[in-house]
Amino acid sequence: MTPAKMGGILRRLGEAAIYTPPSGPAVACHVKRVGGARSVQIGQVTVTVFDLGIHVLRDALTPVSGGQISIGSQTWTIGAVEPLEKDPLGLLWNCRATWGVPVIWKHKAGAGTTRQPVIGGPFAASGDAGVGLMTVAATGAHPFAAGILSAGAKITVGGTEYTVTGEVKASSNQFTNVPVTPVLAATYASVACEITQAGENSITAAVGHYSETEILGGVASGDRRLVVRASEFATAPEPGDVVEMEGDELLVVDARPIFEGATIAVWDVQLRK
Repeated sequence: MTPAKMGGILRRLGEAAIYTPPSGPAVACHVKRVGGARSVQIGQVTVTVFDLGIHVLRDALTPVSGGQISIGSQTWTIGAVEPLEKDPLGLLWNCRATWGVPVIWKHKAGAGTTRQPVIGGPFAASGDAGVGLMTVAATGAHPFAAGILSAGAKITVGGTEYTVTGEVKASSNQFTNVPVTPVLAATYASVACEITQAGENSITAAVGHYSETEILGGVASGDRRLVVRASEFATAPEPGDVVEMEGDELLVVDARPIFEGATIAVWDVQLRK
């Protein structure tokens, strides 16, 4: 099979698409969508994922993670670009458009010291205009806040983003006198805010399950399992990290690397509420 013949097949059986790289001009191409729900074996872990792949001719373009493929009114962001199984001539790329579920990963490690991720909320900010300090308190019927707001964290109030410049630990369910830059644009009196802490990343992960023997071997009933591609992490996961998933905040109890040769391919992560 030559690239020209494969290109003809994609034009007949595939769909017209537009590939937009993270930077640079868009490229017209033909692609084929494949996939659906399937079981994936990764080391000793079996997970079930909805896995949409988009096949594109290598001669047509070189897609990269973060690029987008549009087919009609639908657009997908490429999560990973991989060689295609049973493609000995290397004619196609498989662009993975879906992988598991979206989660927010909150690393405990940062700036060379041990961190405690911010948990709790929802939060509201108070402070005086023109001053570089604010107090961020948990709100609601049962307010709860814990952890450390570390330098580099972002606090967004009324559409204005402030950067935390010093470390503040939660006390009495609030963070008091948090130093921020720029100075407050307005006076806030318990105004709803959003915290994006340093070391917080949005990633995707596949949800796995534990067998009965694993539960008997030390995994607690109710523990959750995630399988995360190593490429999702700039900093390796570790016990003490916090994962926000499906409305819950879960603590990382264990993070075990699974190798492909000498390279870490994925992380098998144990979570506990």
